[in-house]
Amino acid sequence: MNDVISVLCPTRGRPGLLAASVRLLLHTAAVRERVEVLLAVDEDDRIDYDRVWRVQGARDGKPIPWKVFREPRHGYAGLYHYYNRLAKEARGRWCLLWNDD
Repeated sequence: MNDVISVLCPTRGRPGLLAASVRLLLHTAAVRERVEVLLAVDEDDRIDYDRVWRVQGARDGKPIPWKVFREPRHGYAGLYHYYNRLAKEARGRWCLLWNDD
């Protein structure tokens, strides 16, 4: 039985807010290892999200790395494109739509 929860989060240009929001989400999780965090970012977004997680995300020493998927820029009106892509990649039994603002 798959008890993983997939957290689907499109983001752009807010690495500090992203790390803080995911850190708080994981802090409230009963079993952190059952949470996967999937990010959709625009392909022209030059932020190194893996570095953001190493530096800002795992302050409590319990890293749950996120997975980053680059997408063509769809903008806010095309937000569903990002969520659809992440839903296809999700391995969880449940999907949680998340944002960092």
